[in-house]
Amino acid sequence: MSKPLRAGLPILTESNLDVEGTLAIFVHTKDDNLTHYALTAAHVYKDLGENLKVGVPPEPYPTAVTAVPAFKVGKEGDIGLVNVVQNYPRLCAIRGLDTRAANEDPNDGDAYDPFALDEEHIEALANAGNTKIRKFGAKSGDTEATLTGYLDEITLQVGKEKPMVFTNVLEATWDRGVHFAEPGDSGCLWYLKVHDKIVPVGIHLASVDGKKSYATMITHCAERIATNLGVDVEFCSAGSCGAGRVADLVWDN
Repeated sequence: MSKPLRAGLPILTESNLDVEGTLAIFVHTKDDNLTHYALTAAHVYKDLGENLKVGVPPEPYPTAVTAVPAFKVGKEGDIGLVNVVQNYPRLCAIRGLDTRAANEDPNDGDAYDPFALDEEHIEALANAGNTKIRKFGAKSGDTEATLTGYLDEITLQVGKEKPMVFTNVLEATWDRGVHFAEPGDSGCLWYLKVHDKIVPVGIHLASVDGKKSYATMITHCAERIATNLGVDVEFCSAGSCGAGRVADLVWDN
């Protein structure tokens, strides 16, 4: 049986010998088709071939993902979206995911709706500078830092691109002795852990000087998907995708 696609899976270099980036989290359209996509960072796939290889180096899985043309570096900031083979095995739903769990009212809205995340409250937590944030990347795994800001815009260099302006960005400051992110983690999921709940908040952009890292707010990603594809999306769940497609976010990749 083929190994399933899942959050945290490496996107491979063309040689298959190293990790280029990370599949962050799966979404599907809110219609009868339930078309599935995976979020990442657009600079991850910019210089790769049309069919992106995924898997654990040096063995790609027997499937490919393809970049959605509407999402390119610069045009959409660094929001990346990829098509997946719809009938390929996947563990697309994250156990315990709940976009509302960090809100002041954790029962308001749909747990799998990206827009149920209270963006203003997350901004306030970030600017307060005392909330821990986690990320799960294909290169450095599950690590923790401290949220230290929300930025309407910031100029960053991602991958091999020239510096450019990004909007709706979260900032995390690395804790002493902890390497929060490495090359190959680009596109991975930033999340808050609230008791047993996983709250998706951002997609990893880049790190600067081994001291700070940055991510695009997840609500901004959902806004761009809705605008570009003309459809609304939600995160995968047992209810929409089946109990057999639920798995822990963190796994040994």
